[in-house]
Amino acid sequence: MNFYADTVGQHILLFAIGDQVSSTVVIDVSANQAPSYYQQPSNQPY
Repeated sequence: MNFYADTVGQHILLFAIGDQVSSTVVIDVSANQAPSYYQQPSNQPY
């Protein structure tokens, strides 16, 4: 699963499957902290 946080702030993720809800995942995003490993998605064939 990928999650791209393209805006500064707090992102809260959780999932629901049937009647069960997952634990909450909190991602805090600050400005100018882009990870060095991120690459823009490409439509090029593998």
